[in-house]
Amino acid sequence: MKIAILVIVAALAMVACTTVEPWERERLAHDCMQVTPDAGEAEMRAKTEAAREGSSGGVSRGGAGCGCE
Repeated sequence: MKIAILVIVAALAMVACTTVEPWERERLAHDCMQVTPDAGEAEMRAKTEAAREGSSGGVSRGGAGCGCE
């Protein structure tokens, strides 16, 4: 029982929340910090998804949904 409590307390202690200062945002917005670092691949996937779903949105530019932009 004591070990379980110790593990829970240790897990909660490892969780860290912090605020990002304005001067730190540039470093965090770098391409290597993105989920998909290859912008061309991300654009291609978004275009394919928009054509498949028949709709688009939430990306940098709109389209008709036919895959031709």
